[in-house]
Amino acid sequence: MNKIITTSIALAVASTTSFANGGSWLELDKDIASLSSTVNVAGGTEVGGLLRSSYRDGGDVGEFGFEDVMLHAGGSLEEFSWRISGDLDGTGFNLDDAHVVWSYNSNVSVAWGQFKLPMFRSSSIDQESMLFIDRSVLGAEYDTYDMGVSISGSNSGLDWTLAAVNGNEPGDDDSMNMFAHVDYHMGNGANSSDGAMLAGDGMDATIGISYMDEEDDDRDAVLGIDFAMTMGQFSLMVELADGDDDAVAAGLGTSPSAITAGYLFADNMEAAFRHDDRDAGDDTSRYTFGLNYYLHGHNAKWQINYIDDESEDDEVIAIGLTVGASR
Repeated sequence: MNKIITTSIALAVASTTSFANGGSWLELDKDIASLSSTVNVAGGTEVGGLLRSSYRDGGDVGEFGFEDVMLHAGGSLEEFSWRISGDLDGTGFNLDDAHVVWSYNSNVSVAWGQFKLPMFRSSSIDQESMLFIDRSVLGAEYDTYDMGVSISGSNSGLDWTLAAVNGNEPGDDDSMNMFAHVDYHMGNGANSSDGAMLAGDGMDATIGISYMDEEDDDRDAVLGIDFAMTMGQFSLMVELADGDDDAVAAGLGTSPSAITAGYLFADNMEAAFRHDDRDAGDDTSRYTFGLNYYLHGHNAKWQINYIDDESEDDEVIAIGLTVGASR
C-alpha cells in the first residue's frame, strides 16, 4: 500500500510539472509556476493533483503529516461536465467529488452525484486557497461531501443554490438534508481565494446566507451567514452559525462564529489572524496567527501558523507547504 501511495504522490506532482518533457532539476523553480494548470489528456479530460503537508510541534515531540494528497480529473461533453476528486491516505482513496453538471443555460445548472454544499465560504473554498493551514471551526465542520441533486443560478451579482442530499441522520434511510444558499456580490465580489493576494484597490465583498435542515433529526435548522471583503492589501471575513435552541453540531454551541483579518504587506507575504468561538462554554475559543510566503501565488507557498486552542493543553506551531491545484 505504501508503494501505491508513494507512486500516486509522484504522479500528482509530475502531472503538473514539465519533468515528462525533459525538464531538469535546475528548471524546477520555473516549472512550479505551471502547477496551477491541469494537464489535458486524450478525449479532453483534465487531470491534476495537490499536495499539502505540514510539520506540527504541540509539545515535547513534533510530527510530520499530510493535510491533502489529492488527485482530480474532469472533462466536458457539450452541455455536460464532470468531476472526480479524492484524497489518498494510509487506507486508500477517499472519494470527495463525483458528480455531473448539466448547464441548462448560461445562468442555470444542475449538479447530480456527490458534491459539497456551500454552507460557508470557509468550508467550500479550495484547499490550496486557504489563508491558514487549517479551516476555521465552522469551515471544518461543513467540509463534507454528500450525494444528491442541486440546482444553481446566477444573475446580476446574485448567486443561488437549492439542494437535497442524503443527510447524516443515522439509521434513517428516508431522511434528507434540505439546503438553500444565496450570495450577493458587491463590487467584483470576494476573491476565489482567501486573503488579498488577488484583490483590487477598491472594496470588493460577498455576503452569503445559507439554510440547512436535516429532516427527522429532532434538531432545529441551522442558519449560516458569512461576509468576506478585500480592500487593497487588507482582507476580512466573518462567519456565524445559528442553531436556534439547539447546538449547531457536536462540540459547538448554538451560535459559533469566527472572524479573520489579513494584511498583504509585500507582493508575496501576508500576515493573518483568526479567532474561532465554539460558543460551547468557557475556554472553547481558538486563536490562530499566520504568515504566508507565496512562491507562485496560492499554488506554491510556505505557511507558518501559531495556534492557541483553549480546549487543548499546548499551543501548536505548524509549518506547511502547498504545491499544486485542486482544480
